[in-house]
Amino acid sequence: MKRLRFGLLFLIVALYLPVATALSQTDHNADAQKTEQPEAIKPDAKPEGPPPSAHKPERSTEERGKHEEHCEYRGPAWFSGFYCFFALHDKFWVAFGTLILAVGTAILGFATVFLWRATRQLVLDAKEASQKQFTVSVLAANAAKETADTAKTQAEVARDTLFTMRAQLRAYLVVEADTIEDFETGRVTMGRFWIRNVGQTPPRDVIMATGVEVVPRGQIPTFDAPPADDLRAEPNARSANFFEQILTTKAATRVFRQDEIDAVLADRSRVCVGGRVYYKDIFGDEWRTDFLYVYSGPETRTMIPQQYQSGNRAT
Repeated sequence: MKRLRFGLLFLIVALYLPVATALSQTDHNADAQKTEQPEAIKPDAKPEGPPPSAHKPERSTEERGKHEEHCEYRGPAWFSGFYCFFALHDKFWVAFGTLILAVGTAILGFATVFLWRATRQLVLDAKEASQKQFTVSVLAANAAKETADTAKTQAEVARDTLFTMRAQLRAYLVVEADTIEDFETGRVTMGRFWIRNVGQTPPRDVIMATGVEVVPRGQIPTFDAPPADDLRAEPNARSANFFEQILTTKAATRVFRQDEIDAVLADRSRVCVGGRVYYKDIFGDEWRTDFLYVYSGPETRTMIPQQYQSGNRAT
């Protein structure tokens, strides 16, 4: 700022010096005109130097007449002095006006420079502020993302915790084989099995679709298992509720022939007891257990069954 002040002062002085020189020359010429006017020569005195030129008095007279012409004023008398003062010093006021114009131009130039620097600094400040704002926005977005990720993780943990809690508390049904009865000619064979709850809470609305079939060795029968809602909607549908276990007996849908019985006793065929058990837990969710037991050999009542289960997480 001090450098700018010294520069402005230097510019004013530099502009003022030519004007002051012109003013001094103007005043000197005026004095010279006064001295150059011829004085009356005494008769007895001898003229010194060459005779004065007749042209100079005429020019002085013309200049005086010119000044007198510029000073002609027909207005009020009280304003004539002020008017003639400005009229007789027109060169001074032109020079003074030029000086004022130069100073104004210099000031305008400095003001333009100041305005340019201020605008440039304003643009830089705005750019820096926008960059800072952008950085803050990015940090805020990252923080929001981290918060959202944390909330998502917490929600997943809560979901997993709830799922684990429900998995630990709900009922689990498994089917255990028992014996087959009345595996004789002319009688309806009965398959017996236990439905056992290995969970911590009792099952609800237990309903099943099971059957008893004789198939050749190496084949697996297919038991029809309609959806649970269809089974519960049947007119004679019965559902069981228990806490630990229940013994279930399932009759074959037909009487087996003697050749089928002989094939089973000769270990060429098998008696298969299987199906699907539906049940609900205390949370109202539907679950199921698929099972299949096969019997074969000369003593069907003492055979070790083979187990096939699916659809239950307890197995």
